[in-house]
Amino acid sequence: MKTFFASAMAIAALLPSATAAPTEGSVVERGASLEKRLTGNVLLCSSSNFNNCNLETFTLTSDWPCLALPSRFNGHLGSIGPDHGILCRIWTDSSCSEASNTVITSFPGVSNLYSDGGEDLGHSAHFIGCIECDNC
Repeated sequence: MKTFFASAMAIAALLPSATAAPTEGSVVERGASLEKRLTGNVLLCSSSNFNNCNLETFTLTSDWPCLALPSRFNGHLGSIGPDHGILCRIWTDSSCSEASNTVITSFPGVSNLYSDGGEDLGHSAHFIGCIECDNC
């Protein structure tokens, strides 16, 4: 048994060892093109007055993303409540243009999108975009 162990150790010493050091040219510099991405929580509710809600997490960037609302809230958004420091837009169609913009809100949000200023915006809400906001 001692002979086997000694032989195995001698063979292992002859095998090349692998290291995980980076080679020159394999390291990518972190450039200005990489954008800081944060996540933010937004309370989405299918009923007014913040009832029947889910807390959704969105990736926040400096440009307005255009994301389909989660299916439960697509055309059924009764309330929206972004966290502090988050600004959200709700759109009626996938162009996410100013023409289809229905709501822009920050904390504490809008409690009744089914009757906001006399308009039913909650049933026409289909897309959302949220960004980080320093002065919200």
